[in-house]
Amino acid sequence: MNIAQMWESRYAKGGDSGRGSRGVNARIKAERINRTIVDHGIVNVVDWGCGDGQVASLIDADCYLGVDPSRTALNRAVDRCGRRPGWSWLHIELHRPPDFTVDADLSLSCDVIFHLTDERSYRQHLGWLFTAPRVLVHATDYDTEPERHMRHHRFTDDVPSNYRLLSRPDDPHTPGFYEFAR
Repeated sequence: MNIAQMWESRYAKGGDSGRGSRGVNARIKAERINRTIVDHGIVNVVDWGCGDGQVASLIDADCYLGVDPSRTALNRAVDRCGRRPGWSWLHIELHRPPDFTVDADLSLSCDVIFHLTDERSYRQHLGWLFTAPRVLVHATDYDTEPERHMRHHRFTDDVPSNYRLLSRPDDPHTPGFYEFAR
């Protein structure tokens, strides 16, 4: 089962995005994202791996595009966030080139990278993610071998050279925000 199938199955059985995207954790992530939006005058946000919208529901963006490989998660995100003007949702299939382009000021990836167990999905995600002038990633930054649905990546080694790292957590083994700009 690939990672997209695993998440679709999890959501279809009533599961959610996990404890890192609920309650106080969702609020902490949204506060950091909202601070970036305000501090840099961000208008358009794309969220690569928005899941069921628990964090998205707390984001204050004029224009938001939530992208996810799970249709069930996207349906929940729409239900949770409502149909806000300027907000849209898009299903994407892993390992297929997207048939769309995204024009965003901020590209988000929250707790996605350490769930990409195969190299192809990981590389594809980074390719989509590093298209906006500003990128905010909530992840770890160390390497492990793949497990069931986890594989930590030292992703900062794979960031395109035209991006500079602006901030990072002190401990690469603990999930935190990494901010990049080009």
